[in-house]
Amino acid sequence: MTRRPLPQRRRTRGWRTWLPTALLLALALLLIPHRAQAQCTVSVTTLNYGTYIPFRAFPTNSTGGVTVDCTAALPAGYTVTLSSGNSGSYSSRRMLYGGYNLNYQLFTDSLRSNIWGDGSGSTRTVVGDCLSPCHTVHPIYGSMPAGQIVQPGAYSDTITVTVIY
Repeated sequence: MTRRPLPQRRRTRGWRTWLPTALLLALALLLIPHRAQAQCTVSVTTLNYGTYIPFRAFPTNSTGGVTVDCTAALPAGYTVTLSSGNSGSYSSRRMLYGGYNLNYQLFTDSLRSNIWGDGSGSTRTVVGDCLSPCHTVHPIYGSMPAGQIVQPGAYSDTITVTVIY
């Protein structure tokens, strides 16, 4: 007859061993700073120049806006850029009607001196702060030079607005 040794039982403390460790881990997770991911949307109020009168002595101006709404803070802020539209060039944006062009420009300031673009060349971008959930409207100032002899029609352009955050 062969005798087998009886299995030895280890004595453990059960919950007394793992509970303090679990509590420390939970506390550590609570103390780690969390950064919420912001979600931002952009909407645009279009510029409507109305009827262009070629023989006016002064430019035809209009104002629109880019609205940025973010659900959480953006500590580093954001940048708003505008594309060049149909013309492919920031130096002379063009609205089109068939084969006809009507020149115009978009600006960041009410004096209409800083062209709103992507920051390349002499164009400017618009920057914004969002230290908590925010709703910010950035005005767009548009101008069409006087004295353009054009065919009557509905001229338009498509500008892409990009918000980088």
